[in-house]
Amino acid sequence: MRILGRSLYHTIGALVQRGSELQVKTLFARIQTVTVWLMSVVIVALLTSNLTIYFTAQREQPWLKSIDDLNMCQKVDCKRIGVVERSQHEEYFTKEVTHSIEMNYHRLKHPTECFTKLLDGHIDVSLADSSSAEYYTQTEYCQLELVGEPFGKTHFAVALPKYW
Repeated sequence: MRILGRSLYHTIGALVQRGSELQVKTLFARIQTVTVWLMSVVIVALLTSNLTIYFTAQREQPWLKSIDDLNMCQKVDCKRIGVVERSQHEEYFTKEVTHSIEMNYHRLKHPTECFTKLLDGHIDVSLADSSSAEYYTQTEYCQLELVGEPFGKTHFAVALPKYW
């Protein structure tokens, strides 16, 4: 145990060039010094990357928290909101969001258009059925994310591009 402790002391001392009067001369001592140096570089790199990921993930909160943020098209222009025509989504949108005031929103023909139009940049926000939106964002449209809690009678969700 004493030999191991002395070996580490001399290796670290040779690495930082302080505290050890011993000069590294043998091949094994040189290999040990280089190994400890490489391990310290890897540890510092891992720490740096983990801290970067931690602080970046904290800042990337979606700007849209719930359906209430769409109320009367305050945070998003109505023309940039996609809603499937003749659907429960459209009924909910006109009653609860626009309060039955005629607003010009982006009318979609098919439910999957919610996702393709978001990716193409035609719209910024889309109302979609929460179960299908969850399925599509996990399988086919991984660049999109769902925000907020489900809402409405048959849970709807809001989809928008990740990190937008």
